Amino acid sequence: MTPAAWAATAAGVSGVLGWFLPRLVGAIPERLPDEPPTYREVASTPGLPARLAAAAALVGAVLGWARAGQPDLVAFVTLGLLGTAMGYVDLRRHLLPDRLTVPALLVGAVLLGVAALAPGTDAQASYPRAWAAAGGLLLLYLLMALAYPAGLGLGDVKLAAALGLHLGWLGWAAVVVGTIAAFLVGGLVAIVLLALRRATRRSVVPFGPSMLLGALLAVAWAEPVAAWYLS
Repeated sequence: MTPAAWAATAAGVSGVLGWFLPRLVGAIPERLPDEPPTYREVASTPGLPARLAAAAALVGAVLGWARAGQPDLVAFVTLGLLGTAMGYVDLRRHLLPDRLTVPALLVGAVLLGVAALAPGTDAQASYPRAWAAAGGLLLLYLLMALAYPAGLGLGDVKLAAALGLHLGWLGWAAVVVGTIAAFLVGGLVAIVLLALRRATRRSVVPFGPSMLLGALLAVAWAEPVAAWYLS
């Protein structure tokens, strides 16, 4: 199969499964009974299944193209689906629930572990590196969350571990590019919101979507970006 065929396949699978993401969001238990909006309210937004399906399909297409024919494609598509749900929830509720961040890490660990068993995979380097990157980003984001709790939460810290696991599997270049890209995207979003007067300097902008987009950019373009920088 060509990369385009892999991209189309991953987009189709992600789009179909993305249609059911609102059910996943609506099943998340509430931490506080009267905390608005509830996950059920967030999940019942009109037209949400189609929108999340379209977003998941787009993410799946990028991942299918970037990881075409690789044994880790299932792991990255799964992360893309959970990431689509996490991005939406963070935009609506300004938090990342454990019911999404923890499975992203644990399921990713299992699927990447299975991928490490595939012939031709350098499992002795890639899988330990994945865990090292997960721990490194977990520590980095934890320190930032402790230093600036108004800007980062523990959900962001847990998401950093899941993203670090997958980016670390690809290599340290992906970890560096994904981390830098997250802050560049976050800064650009803040500038645009300020310019449009949709936010003030005191507004709290969810950082989870920027982390997810930065990771997606790294999966697709970390190698050429790193080669360009080193050259």
